[in-house]
Amino acid sequence: MFDRDQPVTEEELHAYVDGELAPERQEAVEAWLSTHPDDTARVGAWRAQAESIRSRYGAAASEPVPARFDVARLARRTWPWKSIAAAAALAFLVGGSAGWFGRDMWSEQARSEHSPFQQFTAEAVDAYNLYVVEVRHPVEVPASDADHLVQWLSKRVGYQL
Repeated sequence: MFDRDQPVTEEELHAYVDGELAPERQEAVEAWLSTHPDDTARVGAWRAQAESIRSRYGAAASEPVPARFDVARLARRTWPWKSIAAAAALAFLVGGSAGWFGRDMWSEQARSEHSPFQQFTAEAVDAYNLYVVEVRHPVEVPASDADHLVQWLSKRVGYQL
């Protein structure tokens, strides 16, 4: 299946060091290493490194996995970011809806200088200016002087009533 003359890759060298290389390819790798001293030195260094790691941490490999690293338990655990994301989405939805449906409250008329309050104030000022200059107030004009009242009001508003 494998060609004995095919060059050996670094992946195959690592698999050889780890004991994971296919048996039919192992003979070709050993033949390669016998003719390539640089690769032989690299494989020797990797084996020394692997042995050092095994001697230092080998006992940890046989220990049971702590419960805090249990994948099934971690998958069942509810994460707080889900709650935060749901709250942010809800706030965005409520804020967007309030803005969309409340936009009519801030129409052009409400933002202009002719808002209902300002219009009411302007009418009150006009009424005051209409009546303040008179000595004889319109409420004091008797019904018999209706012609006088119409003439007076026509003069004040600027056109004939």
